Amino acid sequence: MAETCQEKALLSKECVLRGHAAGVECLAISPDGRLLVSGDDDAVVLIWDLKTGEQIQSISCPFNGAIGAIAWIQFRDSDDSCFVFGCADGSLHLYRRKSQSSAKFEFVSATSGEFEGPIEDLCFDFGHYRLAAVGGDGSSIFSAHPVQVVTVRAFCTSSDLCFH
Repeated sequence: MAETCQEKALLSKECVLRGHAAGVECLAISPDGRLLVSGDDDAVVLIWDLKTGEQIQSISCPFNGAIGAIAWIQFRDSDDSCFVFGCADGSLHLYRRKSQSSAKFEFVSATSGEFEGPIEDLCFDFGHYRLAAVGGDGSSIFSAHPVQVVTVRAFCTSSDLCFH
């Protein structure tokens, strides 16, 4: 008796996201499945709403080189949406959106000099709040700690010079 096999598609395309001008090197879907971040060879990160397929934000880092890796991260005791991306110069950049109602992700911090060469991959451990990164000269593990942001309203060094 001959057996018959019925093939079923395991993957089906939901949408196509267009917006990068250069080759896309990396992407990651947020833990809640609502957003996707993608990075390209022109050092541009695009943030997408997966429900609508709409591009909701663009971040450019032309001085740091191509985006080689992206990972969503989470801080202990925080509901903030956060992601990290790594660049060709070995730097890591952290962005955070404080609430779901907030429209844009904001820059939080960057590292430099951690790696001799481009960031090639990132992986976040949601159980222990650690980020693993691999670059040109090896791998490193970082602990994810919330950053306290300080806002300076005005700082004056003379009556003629004031920074806001």
